[in-house]
Amino acid sequence: SEPKDVGGKVYPRYLGITERLWGGTLAERVERRGPPLEEGRRGLDDSIHGASARHCTEAAPLRRSFGFACGKFAHVELDRSETWRGAEVITGMDVYAHAYRPDRALDGDEESYFWAIAPKRGDVYEVSWLKGKSKSDNKMRLGKWFQRIAAVTGAVDRPGDQLDVGELWVSQWMPVAGNASKFEADWTKVAVFKEGKAVAEGALLERGPVAAVKVVCSESQTKWMALREIWAEEGTPKPRPTAADLPDPTAPARKTTNKRAFKSFGSA
Repeated sequence: SEPKDVGGKVYPRYLGITERLWGGTLAERVERRGPPLEEGRRGLDDSIHGASARHCTEAAPLRRSFGFACGKFAHVELDRSETWRGAEVITGMDVYAHAYRPDRALDGDEESYFWAIAPKRGDVYEVSWLKGKSKSDNKMRLGKWFQRIAAVTGAVDRPGDQLDVGELWVSQWMPVAGNASKFEADWTKVAVFKEGKAVAEGALLERGPVAAVKVVCSESQTKWMALREIWAEEGTPKPRPTAADLPDPTAPARKTTNKRAFKSFGSA
């Protein structure tokens, strides 16, 4: 933790652990030799999380005597952010655990993240509106007009878990060559990762509505990757294309050259 976070994240945990190791043992001796414990005392059956959290109440010494504001003790399960509502998440990266699942990078929370085990060259993390079962799905498949997209790796509590070498791509609905009345999904590289972050903005995003965004690992790395969030700022929509201009979503998809298996984590 950074020095500014010690009061809120480190001290409460040490106090909780101390209570477990010292206070809890003392409590057991009191119960064996004397009357029952007074209200508020805890034995060793309490969790470190519970013991730590008690030191962060309004009446606890950390806040009352020292003015420390405690940090979060557990990830808050947030819903999908409005930006990525209805988008499907697909990745071939190895997921560490359910608590760090891929859609944690789409909830708008700076402290949550998708945690991938040592990404390999060619691994992809994709969030997409491209798929659909019928033409009635076209309104969502049209995607959104964005003026800025940023993919940020390196978590608050694991700042070093960055994607070292990677690219940011977007799929946009573009006119078919020779037939401006028809549109197809076209993938374009819009940014590369520098110091764990890739940012796209300007003319490339103004070409068409974004129907999918993907992060591509360009070189295998031994360290893990914490994809904190994919942030996007909406832009001004243009008259074309419309949902009616999109191709039949049931048409066969193009083959991929990536041999690592993809897994869909659904939409929300």
